[in-house]
Amino acid sequence: MRKQWLLSCVLLGLVAAVVAGLAYVHDRVSQILHDRATLGVLQLSKNLQTFHARYGRYPSKQKGIQELVDRGFAETVPRDPWNRPYRYRLEGGVPVVLSHGADKAPGGEGYDADISRRVEPVSQSLIRDEPLPAARGTSTVGPEAEKPWCAPGG
Repeated sequence: MRKQWLLSCVLLGLVAAVVAGLAYVHDRVSQILHDRATLGVLQLSKNLQTFHARYGRYPSKQKGIQELVDRGFAETVPRDPWNRPYRYRLEGGVPVVLSHGADKAPGGEGYDADISRRVEPVSQSLIRDEPLPAARGTSTVGPEAEKPWCAPGG
């Protein structure tokens, strides 16, 4: 009887360890997919900023992300990690790129939450290739300006 009780405890412990391991793996996979969707939204945002810098406008609501493909800013219409196309909409003339998350539905919490980004135009100084102002306490004149940047003491 004592051996059966011991065997039952060992088996129960193994089952608990497997379940805990699966829960951990599921959480990690969900985090990775969420992170990939976030990176996808950021990449589309950058493509839209570049499009805006070149053409002075964003793609229309009708053409959306497809216009990025048509004009060579993307190879294909990208899909989120859950195999759904990223959403594109205009709010007051400003694009918003989003994925509906793991549950593929608007809203949600945690890994089911929407991942979105409002795309703002790039600074005009960056578009015209103007030099950025020097940081305070640095000089862009003289022999120091020609040295490559290195870490302090290097």
